[in-house]
Amino acid sequence: MGWFGGAVAAGGRVLKYLDRFSARVRTRVRGRSSVAIVESLTPLLGEREAMAGTASARRDAARVASEPAAAQGRAPAGSAPVDLSLLNTGSFLAPASSATQVRIPERGDGAITFPDQGLGVRVVGADSSGAMVLSGERVAYPSALADTDLLVTPQDVGAELSWQARSARSPRDVVLAFDLPPGGKL
Repeated sequence: MGWFGGAVAAGGRVLKYLDRFSARVRTRVRGRSSVAIVESLTPLLGEREAMAGTASARRDAARVASEPAAAQGRAPAGSAPVDLSLLNTGSFLAPASSATQVRIPERGDGAITFPDQGLGVRVVGADSSGAMVLSGERVAYPSALADTDLLVTPQDVGAELSWQARSARSPRDVVLAFDLPPGGKL
């Protein structure tokens, strides 16, 4: 079961996805079973894009389409509850299922890209020599800048880039470079 901001407690379950932003759920409140509609400002269902185009993605999509849950309207084929846990594709990291395509680089000097929007962002001057550290839904690039760690966390509709200064030697300013689609402006 995906994350619903606490709306579905342990032991609860999704009965049916009504659309990408709402679902009918069964939950227990004070020991009593009840059915409720959960609505969200962020999508509950995301596209299975993390491994798009790979043989495993095609097999997974075929499996999802054949599952009884999909036939009952729980999760349309090719979509799944939003799951921001990161998968390593071999050339980048991506959420298992998200509302927006996000590609997180394996190296700190790479660009975080949003392929469906033609957008990318990277930290200018980041060092690529350090090994990334994957921890749940967050990627850290230790010492990507002088005494500064870069952190990338996928979000429901994008990604968060932050940095942690570890000493007075850390840079006062961090410069970001953006790759924009043709005609795009900031």
